[in-house]
This record gives sequence, C-alpha cells and structure tokens, in this order.
Amino acid sequence: MVLAILFSFLLSWFSLDNAPINNTNPEEEYHVIVTSGKIVNATSGKLIARGMKIRSNDRIKFASPGAKAIVLSTKRGRFVLSGKKNSSSELGTFVSEVLSPLKTNSKLSTRGLATAEEVTDFSNYFVSDTFAIIGNSLPIKVGLSMWPMDDNNFLTVRYKYGKRYINKKIAFKGNIAYFERDKIFTRKNRQTKETVVIDDTEVEFVELYHLRGFDRSKGEKGSPELLSAFKPIFLDEDELRNSFNELKPFYDQDGLSHEDKLEEYFAFVRDVYGYTDTNVLEDWLVANNYLSKG
Repeated sequence: MVLAILFSFLLSWFSLDNAPINNTNPEEEYHVIVTSGKIVNATSGKLIARGMKIRSNDRIKFASPGAKAIVLSTKRGRFVLSGKKNSSSELGTFVSEVLSPLKTNSKLSTRGLATAEEVTDFSNYFVSDTFAIIGNSLPIKVGLSMWPMDDNNFLTVRYKYGKRYINKKIAFKGNIAYFERDKIFTRKNRQTKETVVIDDTEVEFVELYHLRGFDRSKGEKGSPELLSAFKPIFLDEDELRNSFNELKPFYDQDGLSHEDKLEEYFAFVRDVYGYTDTNVLEDWLVANNYLSKG
C-alpha cells in the first residue's frame, strides 16, 4: 500500500559517488526482491515482478513514472534499479546502466526487546523522518526515571488530519508504551458517536509528547514536552514475509552469522521503508523463523 510513496526516500541513502554500475558481468544475474510501479523486461517481454531473475545485459523499460525495484546480486549485494520513463527508446535501457548500490549499515546491537536498553532520547530513537512499524503496534521500552508513565504522566501523540488536530494518549503497561495503529488513528464522530478509522497514510507526521502533571479531577491539563516528530509507516506482515522469503535462501547459503543476518534484514527494511526498532525486528525475525534464537 505504501511502497510507491516509500520508494521516493530510497535515493537519499545513496552516497554522492554511487553512480550507475557499468562494470558488471554481462551474464550477471539479479534476483528481484521488491518492485514499485511498472518495469518491463524488453528482452523477455515480461513485466518485472518479485522472484524473477534479470541479467545485466537485459534491456528494460520503465513503464510508469518513478518505477523502481530492489534487486540482489549473490556476488555484490543489493541494488536499486531506477531510471526515467522510456518515452523515446523503443529498445529500452540495459540493466547494468541503471543499477545503483544501496547503502551498507554499521553493526547493530542484538538484544531483543526484553533485554534492550530503555529509551530516554526519543529524537534518537525516531532517528529519521519515517519510522517503520511491523504490523499494527510498536512496543517501546521507556526509561521511567526520565519519562514516568502513570495516571498523571504519560506519552501522547498529536497530528493534523484534514483541518483538525487530533490528540491521543499512548497506551502503556509498566515501562512498555504501545504505539497502536487502531487506537491512535481513530476518532469519534461527534454526531453519531461512532468510531471512524483515519487513513494514517494521509497523515503527514505525528508529534510525540510526554505529558506531565495531568489531573482531570482537578482541571490540571499538565505540561507537554515535545519528544520527537516522525511519519509512522505500518508494514503489512505478509508483505514483509514475502520479501524476506526471497532474501532468506541467499543469507542462509552464505553462512551468515545471527548478527550479520540481522544487519542485512534491518538494512533492507531501512532502505525500502525507513528506520525501525532493531530489537523489535530481531524478535519478529526469530518468531517467524528467519533467525534462530541467539
């Protein structure tokens, strides 16, 4: 649902000297992991789709504006396939002429949520403009010494939808706050009192606050402190599994360690969707058998 929007962020991860790759083996194969928009393999006459293989010397046509694909070379890693729509070329462009490498990632900590460090700096936690959330809920381990959560102190979000500003309290239990899609992106219809679902893809960004000293019985509205602002991207778990199912055989046959596999999966999520919580991702990968328990 959000792939077309999210691919617009991919090029921001490339270094300035990441020019298209022209030193490829003409017979080198690339495994297609994700596509956005329409790309036609003019050599075979087929529309490029997840799971297909393409060669460096295949000619392709970008049949829709902004069309892109993430592909994997078993020898040289992940690349983005992108270019302008071919309006004048009947033959298309060689794959090797429109490949750019995706940015590699520094080593990650591998702890899982249960033993992860508590979050005290939310601007560092939501480190980019977009933040990927697997499924419909993000558990956040909050440092209560700095950001207490109880009846009078808690996290809230505020965002604009249409002409209205909407404020929502973040649910919590103990020191875990839950950023829940179905709780945050809903509102009550003032006339019918029915719950209305808000399309979160139409929300430009949300602001995260910590509200201190709220007391409804005393009329105390509390003091809000802005912690961060970001656009949440909720990832469909089946869609993510489909992509990871394409990646897993390559990572398994390369004999990568637990940490190296996690780094590769994290880098894929970051490059396609946005940054995410590494510890939550690790737990999800273990639960879905992409990683073994560490």
